[in-house]
Amino acid sequence: MRARDLLLLSVKNVRKGRIKTVLCGAAVSVGIFAVSATLGLGMLAKDAVMTEIEKTGISGAAVYAQSAGFSFSEEDTQYLQKKLENAATIMPFSLTQCTARVRGGSVVSALCGATQKLGDVMKLTILYGRSLEERDMSGDTMVAVVDEDLARE
Repeated sequence: MRARDLLLLSVKNVRKGRIKTVLCGAAVSVGIFAVSATLGLGMLAKDAVMTEIEKTGISGAAVYAQSAGFSFSEEDTQYLQKKLENAATIMPFSLTQCTARVRGGSVVSALCGATQKLGDVMKLTILYGRSLEERDMSGDTMVAVVDEDLARE
């Protein structure tokens, strides 16, 4: 068989099975649309997450401990500060999800354990009160910086 014969045979088969051809074309189109929509939604979700992270002001690297019992000390942060030339500020903090009781109700929130460098690492606008200070870290007093949405509840 020559190429011309193969081409004529395929054109003849397409003419005979028009419905099959249309259905196959529609199936391919739906598949392409589904993949494109999934990729587009994934990119939009990624952009939304990155925008929210940038709003907090956190940028740079995150270092995680191998075990939950380990916590970074001030010496660890000083060591990292010396090793990372372009690091403006390094602050150890822990992050966990918890349920907070607010005025008789409860709300799911993120609890972030931080140091007095919190304002240097995250963009904070203090609406009322003050940010964390050195004396808060050394004392036994429980101090919290509360998000505006939680404060309004």
